[in-house]
Amino acid sequence: MTFIVDEKRKKAYQETVFTINGEKVLFNLVEYFNAVPFDLIIIAVKGTALEEAIKEIKKCVDKNTIIISVLNEIDS
Repeated sequence: MTFIVDEKRKKAYQETVFTINGEKVLFNLVEYFNAVPFDLIIIAVKGTALEEAIKEIKKCVDKNTIIISVLNEIDS
């Protein structure tokens, strides 16, 4: 699993210890400007952040990319 992030969020996540069921886990973090197209992208942001997220994933999308939205607004 890869998370597409900005520079600030990448740094913060790298400095954070994440645990799942008591075990330390590391996530693959890719800065959006260095990303390549993905097969599947799940957009899980607040509705107010959607426009910015779309701009940031632009390099991650090609004609075969499937995008699933799990936004918190009814009209998303």
